[in-house]
Amino acid sequence: MQRLLCIGVAKTAYEPQRIKAEARALGISYTFAHWRELIFDLRGDDLKITIARKKDVRLFDFVWMRSAKFAVPIVLAMEYLLACPKRKVLNDGFLKMPFRNNKFFQYAYLKKHNFPTMPSVMKIMCKHRQHIDTYFSKPYILKGVHGSKGKRVYKIDSAKNLKSLLEQFNSTGMLAQQYLSIQSDYRVLLLGGIVLGAIKRSSKSSEFRTNFSLGGKVESIDLPDNVKEMVKGVALVFNADFCGVDLIKHKDNYYILELNFTPGFEGFERATGINVPGACLNYLINKKSATIV
Repeated sequence: MQRLLCIGVAKTAYEPQRIKAEARALGISYTFAHWRELIFDLRGDDLKITIARKKDVRLFDFVWMRSAKFAVPIVLAMEYLLACPKRKVLNDGFLKMPFRNNKFFQYAYLKKHNFPTMPSVMKIMCKHRQHIDTYFSKPYILKGVHGSKGKRVYKIDSAKNLKSLLEQFNSTGMLAQQYLSIQSDYRVLLLGGIVLGAIKRSSKSSEFRTNFSLGGKVESIDLPDNVKEMVKGVALVFNADFCGVDLIKHKDNYYILELNFTPGFEGFERATGINVPGACLNYLINKKSATIV
């Protein structure tokens, strides 16, 4: 029996449970491991990675990483896993650009390749209001360079609002971004360079963020062909097997908000009826070689 290892942070979350169900439906053994369970051991001649000192991660045929928070462990794990050419890892492209989950890196890289992005400014240290409050008129968006499901994303309406936020979070690497008044955005899921589908996410009346996890309404939508081609190009330049691309439309122009390489797909499945983990597992089964080769 072939074996799948899912590495993440929330074993009982919707996505790992769906992956587990689809793996078993395909006759694949499923194991979940939290990142904290991984042990990176350099006591021997080479690196060895085990789950809680017991099982070598190279015993698995397929690996799906559901968390991308820690760049160094990810790169080490990818290199270790891909030492065997028969092992297949979803999104092994992290080896090529391990910092691609950083939002500011995304914007800089997208701009380099001429994709439309939101006007943004990043400051490494943001302890004082004047460090970040001079680039955009209020309201504007302040977000961390890492984060998902709408976490660490704030709308700054006043100097008092900003001061309170900076005192509370004392964040480094905060990203300021122009605010556009919209009620909805779009999430496109791509797999192997193909658009699986797209959804429109609409915010609640009291919430500027549109995330399904925050109560946003989701519905299936068919985006224009030129937008589909744009997001395909985005996935290609980031060397992504599987990703979600978030977009907004403002005055007939589309802008890329961010890429998520471990996207949630509960709202997407509910809106579209598309079996996301089933598609991803079949992609892994039929994947011929590492994406980075």
